[in-house]
Amino acid sequence: GSIQRTCSRIPTLAYLFVKHTPLTFLAGWRNYLDGHHWYSEWDRESDHDVEVVPGSCTLMRRKDILLDDELLLYFPEDDLAQRKKRPFRYVTAAQITHHEKAATQNWNATRIYYRDLLVYVRKHHGWLAMVALWLLSRPLYWGMWLKKVLTA
Repeated sequence: GSIQRTCSRIPTLAYLFVKHTPLTFLAGWRNYLDGHHWYSEWDRESDHDVEVVPGSCTLMRRKDILLDDELLLYFPEDDLAQRKKRPFRYVTAAQITHHEKAATQNWNATRIYYRDLLVYVRKHHGWLAMVALWLLSRPLYWGMWLKKVLTA
């Protein structure tokens, strides 16, 4: 296997807008925000303090794992990091095999992703940001839906 570039920073509102709306075609901004969000300067070969750790391999006290029931599948780690406001530690000695996207490669998962995205944005950035993101994300969302319909 190979090392997955997991662990990220807490997503900024700018990052979420550039990733999920037609603003994604602003390649310079997308590349900059992606690099910053995913710690592009770090090779994952060393232990590192990070803001968000993947839920697929997390070790913490039970009392610290207070996940939001409103987030069905996506963004619980980001939400937890936002609420904890402290770094987590990425430890290179801990290794797992993670079959990335094994359970999420269907249209229903895409629908849940966008739903959870809007729940996360409303919770951490407010109603106005959520409505703006919903409106601006529709072209990409409908484009993915149309691709699914045409290839079915």
